[in-house]
Order: sequence, then C-alpha cells, then structure tokens
Amino acid sequence: TVEILKGPQGTTFGASALNGAIRYQPNEPELNAWTLRGFGDRTTVTDGGMGISYGGAINLPVGQTLALRLVGVGQRAPGIHDNLRRDEDDADVRRKWSGRAAVRWEPLDRLSLNLMYLQQRTEQDDVLSADNAEGRLENDGQPGPSEIQTGFELAGLDARYEFEGLGTLVLQASHQRKDATGDIDSGVTGAYGLESLRGYADFETRGSSYEARLVSPDGGDWTWIAGAALMRYSADAYASAYLAGTRGLTALPGQTGLIITARGLAIAANTVTPEAKDASA
Repeated sequence: TVEILKGPQGTTFGASALNGAIRYQPNEPELNAWTLRGFGDRTTVTDGGMGISYGGAINLPVGQTLALRLVGVGQRAPGIHDNLRRDEDDADVRRKWSGRAAVRWEPLDRLSLNLMYLQQRTEQDDVLSADNAEGRLENDGQPGPSEIQTGFELAGLDARYEFEGLGTLVLQASHQRKDATGDIDSGVTGAYGLESLRGYADFETRGSSYEARLVSPDGGDWTWIAGAALMRYSADAYASAYLAGTRGLTALPGQTGLIITARGLAIAANTVTPEAKDASA
C-alpha cells in the first residue's frame, strides 16, 4: 500500500518528513492464505538493446498463527549507446534485482510480531552519452568503461501488544545499509589528453533506529502518543583519481605526489570516516 501523509510527520518519520511523507508499506504475510503471483515482460528499444523484467511472490501460512512471504524481482534494462572505442553495441546495460522475506507471528489475539529483510542490488556496465551532432546514439570518446554498482539492505522488527483500555504498545527496531561504488572513465582524448585517467569512489552508510511508544486506544475522547526513540548513523567514503594499467608499479621515475593504491598509481586519494552520530527523542 502507498500512503500520502500530510505534514508535519517529524515526530514519527524524522526531520525530513516535516512537510509530510509518502509512505510505501510492503504487503505483510497473510495468515491462513496460500497465494502465488508472478509477472514478466520484455522491452525492445529502437536502435538499442532488449530488456526483460520478471518477478514473483509467494505467501506460505504455517499453522494458524504463523505466515511467511517471499518476494523477488529482476530486471535487465536495455543498453542504448554504442561505445565505438571498444566496439561494443548497446554498452550501457543496467541490471537490478531485489528480494524480500517477511515473517508474521500472532501467538495471541493481542500480540503480533513482524520480521522483514529486504535487499536490492543494481549494476550498470557503462555510463555513456552521444558525442556527435548527427543524433547517432554513439560515443567515440571514452576508451574505458564507467561501471557503477549500488545496493541497500534493510532489516526490521515490529512488535505490538494491545492492553485492554490502555492502548497499544509498539516496539520497533531497524537497521539499514547503503553502498555505492563507481569506477569511472575520466580520460581526455586527443593529442594532449590523458586517456588512462580514471576516477574511483566507494561510499557506505549504516543506520539503526529503535523506538518504543504507547498509542491511545481507538474511540476515545483524546488521541495521544507517548514514547522514545534512538537513531544512530555512520558513514565511510573513499575517492581517488588513478592511472589505469599501473597496478603493478610502485613509483614513476622523476614523479612526486603519486600515491600507491590497490587499483594503481593515484594522482589523488581521500578517505573520510566521520564519527557515528546519535539522535534521540
């Protein structure tokens, strides 16, 4: 389901939701219901490649109080641009897959537990644009591929217990991780260019949140929420500009200011690891 929530929503979803939020909520496992769904389609681009998308979902009840839901989706987006320097047609293909597993347990009428894990990965073989005035979907200025990989994963727990006449106690915990890696062709062609120059970047962020709240029962004269929350985030970042084909070298005669990295001789490199930040409410 998709919910459009008017602002402010900062006390529930954080500072970025002060003006409201669009909330995407995946389907929970269904008790006492067997379901199986799937889809597939094919895409063809004029003067480009072919792409496919496919996926499926299954809901598995276990007894009367437990259910499991598994979802998987894959996609291959077609390439559009030809890389003439490497003689590759439709070189900028992109692939993506995601999977989700969820468990729902209701051992008592007033108690429910929901566990969820989600992961998604995306890979792009090249980043290209047309470099001609004739409208041809071709690139003749990038000798090396520009590869990008991104991903994220999320794990969450939601536990709820309804007290008679007092309200519902909600306990929630989640952990998320995001990463992005790019190895980009930064070379300059021509008589005075440097075709072997490349840029490399690696980023990773991690975050955890914990919340406990008591929500007023439905139908009362007053509506209220009381609770506490803790959030913790950290990040690592690395970036460098290096020369392709120099991985085995340790130095260049007469050159200074070069750094030895795992990918080769780097003109510049920087690593940033800020301290983890906590926030509570």
